[in-house]
Amino acid sequence: CQSCPTGSYGSVAGASNCSACAAGTYNSNTGATVCNACPAGKTSAAGSTSCTVSCPPGTSFQSFQSGGICVNCTAGSYSSAQNVSSCTSCPAGKFSNIGGSTVCTNCAAGSYSQFAGSTVCTNCPSGTTSNVGASSCGVSCSLGQYKNGNNSCANCLPGTYTASTDATVCSSCSAGSYVSAAGATNCVACDLGTYSSNAGSSFCLNCPSGRFSASTSGTICSDCPSGRYADTQGSSVCSSCPSGTTSGAGSTSCAVSCQPGQYKPPTGQSCTNCSIGTYSSISGASTCESCSLGKYNDVSGQSFCRVCSVGTYSAITGSSVCSACDIGKYIDTAGSSSCINCPEGQTSVSGATSCSTAAPPPCQPGQYRNSAGACANCTAGFYSVSSTASSCTSCAAGKYASSPASSACSNCIPGSYVSSTGSTTCQSCPTGSYGSVAGASNCSACAAGTYNSNTGATVCNACPAGKTSAAGSTSCTVSCPPGTSFQSFQSGGICVNCTAGSYSSAQNVSSCTSCPAGKFSNIGGSTVCTNCAAGSYSQFAGSTVCTNCPSGTTSNVGASSCGVSCSLGQYKNGNNSCANCLPGTYTASTDATVCSSCSAGSYVSAAGATNCVACDLGTYSSNAGSSFCLNCPSGRFSASTSGTICSDCPSGRYADTQGSSVCSSCPSGTTSGAGSTSCAVSCQPGQYKPPTGQSCTNCSIGTYSSISGASTCESCSLGKYNDVSGQSFCRVCSVGTYSAITGSSVCSACDSGKYIATAGSSSCINCPEGQTSVSGATSCSTAAPPPPPCQPGQYRNSAGACANCTAGFYSVSSTATSCTSCAPGTFSSARATACSSCSLGKTSEAGASTCTAIIINSVSPSVGKALVRRLITISGPKVIAVSRSLISYVSYGAKGGESKCLSWKWVDPMTVTCLINNIVAEGSSVYFRVYFTASVFATSTYGFTASAAPNISRVAIDKWGPHTIVFYGNNFGNNSFDTSVDIEVNSRTTDCVSTTWSPTKLTCTLPYYLPHGTTVHGRIVVGDQMALTLDSFAPYLPTLTKVSPTSGSASVPDRSFTLIGINLGNQQDDVNECFMYDVYGYRLECTPLWISNTTIIVTPNSRLSPDNVYRFKVSVGTYFTESETVTFSTGPAPFIASVIPGTGAGKVAKAITLSGKNFGLVTGTAVTFSAGGVTLACGFLKVVNVNTITCNVPATTEYDTTYDLRLTAGDYRFDFPGAFSTCAVPTITSVAPTVGKPLAFRDVTVTGTNFGFRGTDLARVAYGTGTTTSSHKTCMSAQWLDNNNVICRIHDDVVVNSVLKFSVTIGDRVVISALTVNHATRYGPTVSAATVSAGVVTITGSNFGTRTSDIGAVTLVNTSTYASYDCDDYSWTSGTQISCTLPSDLPAATYKYYITVADQDVLSSVTTAINLTAA
Repeated sequence: CQSCPTGSYGSVAGASNCSACAAGTYNSNTGATVCNACPAGKTSAAGSTSCTVSCPPGTSFQSFQSGGICVNCTAGSYSSAQNVSSCTSCPAGKFSNIGGSTVCTNCAAGSYSQFAGSTVCTNCPSGTTSNVGASSCGVSCSLGQYKNGNNSCANCLPGTYTASTDATVCSSCSAGSYVSAAGATNCVACDLGTYSSNAGSSFCLNCPSGRFSASTSGTICSDCPSGRYADTQGSSVCSSCPSGTTSGAGSTSCAVSCQPGQYKPPTGQSCTNCSIGTYSSISGASTCESCSLGKYNDVSGQSFCRVCSVGTYSAITGSSVCSACDIGKYIDTAGSSSCINCPEGQTSVSGATSCSTAAPPPCQPGQYRNSAGACANCTAGFYSVSSTASSCTSCAAGKYASSPASSACSNCIPGSYVSSTGSTTCQSCPTGSYGSVAGASNCSACAAGTYNSNTGATVCNACPAGKTSAAGSTSCTVSCPPGTSFQSFQSGGICVNCTAGSYSSAQNVSSCTSCPAGKFSNIGGSTVCTNCAAGSYSQFAGSTVCTNCPSGTTSNVGASSCGVSCSLGQYKNGNNSCANCLPGTYTASTDATVCSSCSAGSYVSAAGATNCVACDLGTYSSNAGSSFCLNCPSGRFSASTSGTICSDCPSGRYADTQGSSVCSSCPSGTTSGAGSTSCAVSCQPGQYKPPTGQSCTNCSIGTYSSISGASTCESCSLGKYNDVSGQSFCRVCSVGTYSAITGSSVCSACDSGKYIATAGSSSCINCPEGQTSVSGATSCSTAAPPPPPCQPGQYRNSAGACANCTAGFYSVSSTATSCTSCAPGTFSSARATACSSCSLGKTSEAGASTCTAIIINSVSPSVGKALVRRLITISGPKVIAVSRSLISYVSYGAKGGESKCLSWKWVDPMTVTCLINNIVAEGSSVYFRVYFTASVFATSTYGFTASAAPNISRVAIDKWGPHTIVFYGNNFGNNSFDTSVDIEVNSRTTDCVSTTWSPTKLTCTLPYYLPHGTTVHGRIVVGDQMALTLDSFAPYLPTLTKVSPTSGSASVPDRSFTLIGINLGNQQDDVNECFMYDVYGYRLECTPLWISNTTIIVTPNSRLSPDNVYRFKVSVGTYFTESETVTFSTGPAPFIASVIPGTGAGKVAKAITLSGKNFGLVTGTAVTFSAGGVTLACGFLKVVNVNTITCNVPATTEYDTTYDLRLTAGDYRFDFPGAFSTCAVPTITSVAPTVGKPLAFRDVTVTGTNFGFRGTDLARVAYGTGTTTSSHKTCMSAQWLDNNNVICRIHDDVVVNSVLKFSVTIGDRVVISALTVNHATRYGPTVSAATVSAGVVTITGSNFGTRTSDIGAVTLVNTSTYASYDCDDYSWTSGTQISCTLPSDLPAATYKYYITVADQDVLSSVTTAINLTAA
């Protein structure tokens, strides 16, 4: 029968079930016949095992643990039911002023309580009032107002209103209405053409163009229907499109409606005729359709396609013509897409509608007779000339046939070529080459010194003076001789002399090389550097002069330093002086520049040594350069000098001090292992000493040791035993007995009916049939012996023989057929007649042969909230106490000390409970003890931890695709028993097949795989605390989107790559394998490092190869992700050919474009500018393609500064010296000449400031009569002279009397000349009169320019001899008058006047007789 469980009882015999304890009673023991009544003040439900406090209304129960107490509700709170866990605060408008309240009281009219939990109500302020149960007092507010938080009235805000008095809140205007003023009592409907889509609007919005609202109270606007439009906002109707136009839904205007046969693309502004081969059959078409098979259109602008007539066909869509059927074919149906072969024995002419038996006509040139006997046209690229040709001939290289049915091939024109046969067209010769003859099969490269920048050239251009080119060049570059460097690799670069201290020995170098230390160059343009003479030196690279050695020192030719002669034990240091060698080093020669390290096994402890000393016996030095030798450690020795290592002492020897040169022998009776520092006792046979033991121990019964110094004992073999400890051998079982197991301490007698006549047996032999034997027999006989009586401690076995009770069992009867198991808490040896009780502090299981210390290894709960009184159940794997009387008390403790349990209870022999107080702080760990006496107790191996609530920080789907969910966090308890896990997958609760636990990680394995996109929720309960997960999503397929860097050098060691993508795993374990594949399919392994779900860093396990492209393949769980576009290139280094513009204003941000090659689409590409130690980053950088980069020069550049540019792409760098210059705002101060001939080419010099540093800085020079640069015409040519002068060649289209202003663009800065700085076009000068007075002739006329500098010359011409005489001086007075000071030796004669004004001159018809002598 089974005992009635706790919470029930059985009061009658022969019961088939037990009765539950009635409400108000309880039973905590099994096997009860009656239930106990709950004590006063406590109660219980039916079937209870304990009673709890019964708390009436007005109180709360402190906790639901045994021993809880009832606490009165405080003033301001109440409870209306029994056994509540907490009291409820009185709501606002109510109060309770005493403890233990079951209800709260309403505040009286004229008073209020504003907050929950009030213990008193407050009277309303003067001028305000309240109703019964009010939480505030207020005034009476008008329509359009509301009571605010200050118990005063406030106007409703725009967009809201109130239609009643005493409102506490304003209502929002509904959608489609508004109110714009505060204090409104109603809302206004939105007008036609307006709308409001949200409630609470203070205004209505106009419908946007293309939409309308035809009713009031509109909440949305509707699109204008097709064929109508609204071109303004706020429309209530849409207008119809004018005739000939149309529109789509929501249009703001109408567009032309194209007729059939025309189309207008969506972005077009006009109608276009459909091209031949296409048509449009509807009005307003946006595209044309191709003619279908069997149809054509040979005229544009058609609304339909024509049908191919009989005898013709069209086999492609979009045909502009129908083809005649070939000879031997026919078609008698219009609109056909193919022709029909004639029946066998018949033929037809081209374009036939039927076939006949007549012989086919001869084929035409450009045709051939095909296998069917019909004439077929030669395809383009082929030709025929014979009417009997059976095939066509391909055009030779250099020739082509662009159309079918050709009877000859055409030569490629000069400047073009074709290298293959059968061509239909020729290709233009590429840049850098030319073709001078027709019919060429290839082009010739331009010779060195020539170039060609255009395709299709017939000749190459010679490089201008001072420039050169390699064969096949598209441009010429400056040819810089040795001793110079090329400023940049841009067209128009300049040669710059190498500065003093540098040189170049080859042509066209990009930079000069600094003279190395020991050499110099003191002039610019050097091609070599000169060695410093003996007795002098140059310490640094780039020296322009050598320095004489200081007094007392000297040097050889080409020396970089001077020095003294150093002694043995010294060396020359960097200061050209001698220094002693450091300890551990030496020199054995004079003038050494470096000291040698002492070899391993030697040392020198003093500085300035000339040799090293060998290490003594017992010491060693394992490294070169030692300044001392180390003593050998204990247990090791060195028996020779110059030792580099120490050796272990051999077995049987030891070294107990450091620095030993020999090892000592172990004393008699002891021994040692290799490397020992001491000897240990050598155990005798029958004893053993474990490797960590300090003394010898006798071998236990059933074992032996036969040698000295044994570390373990061996078990007795089968047929042998040892019943005494400390034996060196095992005894042999005597005849009639046996031992069937190893390690026996006793031999067993053969059972009755069996015998053994041999000593040392492991089993007995069954008696022959008809014979029997007694227990322990050595033979069998036919007589049936009477069974002897069994002794106490024995039992009669199944064979009728007496057998000994094994240890842990006993018997007292001579007729016993079995032995009785010792009860828990007792034990016995073999053949026992009774069991003995375990001593205090020890216990045993049933059937135990020995007792062991009591173990308490289970505490439940082992984790929970801090500062909570709770009942803890402690138990062990074996009996703790067989009865309550054996336990004195139970206690619990932590770091701060130990306390007795508030109460404790013996539940059963293996279980005890302890009620702990609510003083256990968070983080405390509590242990438990069961005391049997004051000094004998058992301590729990596990305790209770007052822990913070569990926290889930992350949920991962382990291994991406399997069925395992991993929760990461903390405070997951002390063991797996503390924690339970609930999983909800797609709103369905699923049990874990298995779980694994750690304090920070819980793993739940589900019975199925999670599909993609699964939503997972989890709940972890630890003790009496719980944590819920956020949503977690099962994986989608991993994808790679980007790699950084994307290009770089193959020679960089330990390179790593950052892979960016999605679904790349939740932890390092998700990423399994990594490979890199090159363009040849070769695979490299790489090591992945997981960073996040979107980032993995991979490192190749071997070096990359140059000029290769690698793609990446990474396994995430069971999926591999790879991408053909996510690649890394080890291609050539980047190169910048140009920076445009190369000049711009300082302190202004500006966009520049870098052109070159091999830029790579590299994440992290950077462009920087540097000058004077300041580096600026180029912002908004964009790698447009591998040849182009754009970025913005920052606004922090200085004026008049040249910046060096550096491009960083991956781990490549390219430096472009002087790439960008800044300038201040340019100015124009003058132009020369200021006048010139109309309708004539002319060079005008524009003078000013800040015109840049080089020709490439000059972006544009223009001229015009307007005041804006956009109205100016670019000069026919412009030449930069220097920072202050440029030359503009004006075109020959400037009419007379034009006043030209000039604009100069330097980088991105533009300046226009003032109105007073100009160039005028005038007719040539004229002379109308000349008068002489006091040696000065005054010439009157017209068009003499605007200033003195316009006058090029004033010369007098003798009308008789035509000799010319320059004026000693002349001056410009105005555009109509010039004065000339006559030379004093001017002969008396009649003179004409030759005057030059800018590029025009005049020889006057006016003459003057001049005689200075007469004057």
